[in-house]
Amino acid sequence: MPESTRRAARAAMWAVLAGIFGGAAVASWYPTPRPESRTWFALAFTVLAAATAFLCLADPLRWWPCRRCRRVDLVLEVVGNYLRLNLSHRGPAAEYFGQVTSLCQPPNGRPKGRQHWPISWLDDHTAEPKRILSGQTRTLDFAIFDPAAVEASIGTIQNGSYHWRFPSVPEPIGINYYNLLKLTDVDDQELILTVRIMNADSGSYYDWQIALKVKGSQIVCELVAIKRPRFVRKLLLRILGATSSRVLVASEDALMVGVRSGCSEGT
Repeated sequence: MPESTRRAARAAMWAVLAGIFGGAAVASWYPTPRPESRTWFALAFTVLAAATAFLCLADPLRWWPCRRCRRVDLVLEVVGNYLRLNLSHRGPAAEYFGQVTSLCQPPNGRPKGRQHWPISWLDDHTAEPKRILSGQTRTLDFAIFDPAAVEASIGTIQNGSYHWRFPSVPEPIGINYYNLLKLTDVDDQELILTVRIMNADSGSYYDWQIALKVKGSQIVCELVAIKRPRFVRKLLLRILGATSSRVLVASEDALMVGVRSGCSEGT
């Protein structure tokens, strides 16, 4: 059964329990006067109704305590001029696929070329979702560095050969360095990509950021997991953002009033 179906079933179960406990709480609170023992029963049913109602929302929205830990591990593997991503899965069997969601080239940090493409699997060079069993590892064919193309482009206009190729479907993605006057200029440039691993069954995903550099014709890369803001954190950020913008507008209005009053007194 897909994870999304299991999550919906659990949410429906909590909703039914919330309805039962809520009805029992209303029935316990309704008669007045009531004995002290009935008041304790009403309090207990109220707490249970509130708890199950919270769990009904917590499971599909992944709030605590139903928050899922990261079940996917991504490990970089450099084989010569090839960079591969080893995808390991610790949870129940599920179908996964990978894609690049952004690419920029510091120091300006601007987007570089195409920003989104699927990542090919190493075994069959397709980008379709692959079923990964618990404890199993599959490999994504992520990037290929071409030092010969770099040497050929030193001090010249690009000759059509890409410095980096990212295997994809239907064709690979090519990226070049810029303003290469000498071979050591490559050491000062890097590519920063965001890789997303998606669960085709549940629609959930995990993001990593990969920094690609070349030092002395050797690939040097760094992989960092990106943590998504939780619901409460998102809400607080929105409240703080709205509050700060209102304070800024109010301060600007007060400043304009002061300027106008100063101008009127001067005249």
